[in-house]
Amino acid sequence: MVVIDAAADAPPECPIGTTAFCSSNALVTCDGSGQVLGTETCVLGCNTTETRCMKVDPSNSFASFFDEAAGSTDLVLSGATTIDTDAGTIVDQSGTRTPLTSQPGAVLVIKVKSFTTGGIITVQGTRALVILSGGDVVIDHDINVNGRGEINGPGAIVNNAACRGGTPAASNANGGAGGGGGGFGTAGGSGGTGGSPVIAAGTAGAIAGNAELIPLRGGCPGGSSSYATANHFPGGAGGAVQIVSGTSIALGAGAAILANGAGAKGPSNQIFCLVDNPCGNGHGGGAGGGVLLEAPVVTMDATAGIFANGGGGKCGVFGSAQSGQRSTSAASGQTCGADTGSGGNGAATGIAAQNGANGLNDDPVGGGGGGGMGRIRVNLPLGTTFTPGGSVSGVLSQGTLQTR
Repeated sequence: MVVIDAAADAPPECPIGTTAFCSSNALVTCDGSGQVLGTETCVLGCNTTETRCMKVDPSNSFASFFDEAAGSTDLVLSGATTIDTDAGTIVDQSGTRTPLTSQPGAVLVIKVKSFTTGGIITVQGTRALVILSGGDVVIDHDINVNGRGEINGPGAIVNNAACRGGTPAASNANGGAGGGGGGFGTAGGSGGTGGSPVIAAGTAGAIAGNAELIPLRGGCPGGSSSYATANHFPGGAGGAVQIVSGTSIALGAGAAILANGAGAKGPSNQIFCLVDNPCGNGHGGGAGGGVLLEAPVVTMDATAGIFANGGGGKCGVFGSAQSGQRSTSAASGQTCGADTGSGGNGAATGIAAQNGANGLNDDPVGGGGGGGMGRIRVNLPLGTTFTPGGSVSGVLSQGTLQTR
């Protein structure tokens, strides 16, 4: 004989005079006379103190801004978009967009009811980017906070001597040394030695920051070479972006979040070297930046990606090293030969940043070191595991989504 427990499946009852109460992970609303008006499943649990569903508590003290996002408007972008974090502007193919924004400290906060890309988003400026959405975030295109040439991405840390690639002493008559690659999630590569007497290489940028990305920050740029030559620059570091949703973040087919470091940069016009003179200029590559995602659900299409790779180091008198890749492959350092050491490759998942090669023979010039990887953090509800369907390259960690 099977006994059916009718009480287990019965709808909750409202005590007289009660307008709402928590029943396990559901919020039950009542009319005060004992009748149930509705039941809402609380994805993050029910707050028994305030009798409401729990809300996301974003990292970096953005709770008050997140609450304002629910009362903002849906932001559906149209075509290619530029976000300037210093000016606080968002411009797409339809013109200037005006959702709620704030600029507390070193970040631009965009507050929206929901967020949908419409084309590639290029982010510029010195402030890191924060997108707070009460509802779904749909990313079907690239969001780009890369370092670009000598320009650091938004939110990069420019003046931290520990993680910035080191700059060696000035060159001498017989050559010079290479600058170190920038560090962040992993260390950069050191530069190569050069000169005679030998000049010590620029030091590698060190590991910096923390896995939680609190505070939100990007990577560190590469160091300069011994030569202070016009039109030669270390690679800029990747910037930082934090995206928070009260419901879900979805990276669609072919979409990517890019926070790569740039390759060290030289002039594009070909320059010829004099025989029996030092030839080369070894600047370091920039480190990858920071990507922080927080939501009850984060999904990625198999063709989507999140990349925070390091840029390559350079060595030549013209041309540039490769910037951090939109893949899990390492950026190539610039290749040189004879007395000039090659630049180091940038870091990518499973691949450490490479040191710049030492200069050789009688006119030695050291190559620049490659940049280290950045950090990628995904915060999800307790008991949930982030299993990226697409490609991820950077120091990846997962934490628990905080609620309130």
